[in-house]
Formats: sequence, C-alpha cells, structure tokens
Amino acid sequence: MTGKGLTWTAAHLRAAASPEDVRTAIAEAAGQLGDGPVPAATALSHLEELALDCARMRADLRAATRIREVLLASVAHDLRNPLNTFAMSAGLLRDDLEGPDFDRTRALSLLTRMERASTRMQSLIEDLLEASRVEGGAVEFIRRPEKAAVVARAAIAKAKQLCADKGTTLDEGAIDDDAVIEVDRMRATDALVKLIAVALKSTGEGGAIRIGVERHEGDVLFTLRATAPRGTTSTVPQDESRGGLGFLIGRGLVTAQGGQLLTESTQEGPRMVVAFPEKA
Repeated sequence: MTGKGLTWTAAHLRAAASPEDVRTAIAEAAGQLGDGPVPAATALSHLEELALDCARMRADLRAATRIREVLLASVAHDLRNPLNTFAMSAGLLRDDLEGPDFDRTRALSLLTRMERASTRMQSLIEDLLEASRVEGGAVEFIRRPEKAAVVARAAIAKAKQLCADKGTTLDEGAIDDDAVIEVDRMRATDALVKLIAVALKSTGEGGAIRIGVERHEGDVLFTLRATAPRGTTSTVPQDESRGGLGFLIGRGLVTAQGGQLLTESTQEGPRMVVAFPEKA
C-alpha cells in the first residue's frame, strides 16, 4: 500500500460508524490500493492520528457516561423528599379512611400535602428535561453585551419571592454597575436563579443570601454567599450529585456561555462564584 493509499484508508476508518464499516474500508483498501511499500514514518504518523482519534472518542464516551450518572444521581437526590412526602401522606390518609372516626379537615390537609408533592415532582421532571437539553447542547443562546448588574438584579427580583417563602433574605451586595459581559441575558439570569435555589437549601429559615458583582483580572465575578442563622452552619454543594438538578442546570447554562462556576469555603462562609470574561 502506498502512502496515498494509507491516507485514503485512514480517512475512511475515521468516518466508520460501525465495525462493519471498518471491515469494508479495510477490504476496499486491500482490493484497490495494492501492496506497495509505505515509509515507516508515514505509517506511524497515521497510526498516531488514529490512536488520538480513538482516545478522544473514549474521552467523549466517558464524559457522556458521567453526564448520565450525574443526571441519575440528581434525580434521585431531588425526587426523594417529595416522593417520601407523598407516600407518607397517602399512608396516613388510608389509615384515616379505614378508621372509625374520619376527620375531614385532616384529610384535606393530607391531600394538600400530596398535591404540593405532586407539583414538586412535576417541576423536577421539567428540570430533568432542561438539564438534558443543556448538557446535550440543545439550548440556543443569543449572546450580546450586557451589563452584569442588570443580570444580577434581574435574578434577585426573580428569586426574591422564592427566598421569602423559605424565610430567607435575598439582598444585593456590592455591585459594579459598569461591568459588561457577553451572554444571553435570559439564560444567564436563569442560571443565577437556579444557583440561588441551590444556596437556599443550605440556609434554612432565618438565613440570608447576598449577591455581588465585581471585576477581577479580566473576569466579571458574580458571588453568591449563603449565610445560615446564628448557631447553625451553611454548606454549599461541591458537585452536581449533591446539589441536584438545579446545580447541574445552573452550571451548564454558565459553562455553555464561556463562564465558570466555582464553589469555595471562606472565613465569612461558603460561597459560589460565577465568572464570565469581561467584555471590552
């Protein structure tokens, strides 16, 4: 086989989508390209390229497997509480129906809890579909220069009631009004709202979440600091399996727009940092 024939064969092997395609490419090469000599350096070069392609495909496969495992872990994490609530309420309602003294008020209360759990599970299913789209690259982004302060304040306004319902205060920290980033404003706002919801899990009633915006070494940083009530400890999830679907979606919406999500512990408490390159 000649060097040109080896190039042709390598190209067809890269395009092969199945073992049968590989066998076909080899058979065609053997039948059409002959057995002329190939310099060792040329052969090794093509073998190196094929080996690198195989390594990249294995890495992509591992990444896809990791995404699937994370999604399963996140679903299990987030569905556990509403499922337990629904099952427990259903059991109590059955006991009441089978008992001699039926309490209508108690039954309605149990049904209300079941409805809330059902609504929560429906929301989680929608989040699962959104997480799948984000991780699969199926979400469209329309990126434009935006004031980071506008994004931060939009997220605060959107998440304010959610935090109030949980007895947590959501406030502005120091915000740089001149910092500009190139993002899809709606998607960036949604990312921050998801991360606020994740932080909310760690604060509890009486806690506080503060969002700030600053510029640092060519990046614009959104900081989300969660503080638990005095005498308790707040912790920010360090990965998506503990943070649930909200963490996974928030991180995906950030990284898909060229940003990074970092979690860290400081003397002042745990925080999440979303970093986007500053737009000149």
